[in-house]
Amino acid sequence: MITKYINNHNIANTQLKILRNKIDVLDNKLLNVLVQRFNIIKQVGEIKKKYGLPIYYPEREASLIHKKKKRAQNLQLSQNFIKKILQNIIYESYLYENIIGFKKLNINCKTILIIGKELYTGHILKNILKSASYNIKMLDEYFWKKNNFYDYFIDIEMIILNISITSLNLILKHLPKLSKTCIIVDLSPVKTFSIEKITKKHYGPVLGLYPILHTNVTILTKQYLIYTHGRFSKIYSWFLEQIKLSGCQLIKVQYHDIDMYIVQLQSIKYFNVISINNLILKYKKYNFSQNILKLTYVTEFSFFKKIFLRDRKISNDLIKYSANHTNIFQKYIKNCHSLLLQLTTKNKKHIPNVFRKIQQYIIKVYKIFHK
Repeated sequence: MITKYINNHNIANTQLKILRNKIDVLDNKLLNVLVQRFNIIKQVGEIKKKYGLPIYYPEREASLIHKKKKRAQNLQLSQNFIKKILQNIIYESYLYENIIGFKKLNINCKTILIIGKELYTGHILKNILKSASYNIKMLDEYFWKKNNFYDYFIDIEMIILNISITSLNLILKHLPKLSKTCIIVDLSPVKTFSIEKITKKHYGPVLGLYPILHTNVTILTKQYLIYTHGRFSKIYSWFLEQIKLSGCQLIKVQYHDIDMYIVQLQSIKYFNVISINNLILKYKKYNFSQNILKLTYVTEFSFFKKIFLRDRKISNDLIKYSANHTNIFQKYIKNCHSLLLQLTTKNKKHIPNVFRKIQQYIIKVYKIFHK
């Protein structure tokens, strides 16, 4: 009996080895095809760079995926499987094209100065501008402590303030007088505060870009970037066009409106995460097992990481700024209390209705952004 089992096992292994060798051959062919594809992508990127074309064409990508899904159906392959493969390949292509770079739209721009390293959005913008052959200088937020810091401001066409609101007052206090054509780009999260402060200090053009609030963005391709005009928008229109070459979609807003959204919803979201983690630290006597903690942090880690590690300055800004508007948290707590009362009463029919309304709203928003 044992001998028969061993023989069958050996026969199965021999047959599997033959099939696996065939799979290895096919995998190598797939890799070679991908290498050929990315070599062509490099050529595509060079042409786009030469003629100043954007990386991302939504219609082209949608058409490509639609055709290949149809082809997959005819070949009896899973359409979702093919869609995921194509999306990964296309995203990798965008990474290649970002490395190749972009055409420099403002050939007269001498130097761009980036002050601060606090916000991740500034890092992405620096990569875009460098890949378009702009001359970039960097200063930290304590630049005035350098003996020769005035030298950094010679022939500066643009200053990108990659700093939090907390650092803004100090930066503006030590900022030397700039030419009236020098553009200041503000990346802080609450423009009601920053734009008004900057326009009082500087009489030239001012642009507000809202920091990216996603946790895993490394390039602007296919991202929505929100901006607001501060002053003299014609002077910095080239900069917005330059950013668009990276394949992002620019959305113009009035900063008073968007600040209400960011301050209210984002600060509540951050406040929640801080409250939850503070509760865990406070009640360590519950002695959560490592597996339970691992499950919690695996599902929520990207958001925790953003708040406490990557863009903690944004989180601090939003919560500090919202402290001046305590009615935001009062409304939130009142809403939580109302839901809690409904959960503790015998009649819990209202909760599924609330969930259903939220679900319908999310589906509606999803369809808008995933047409």
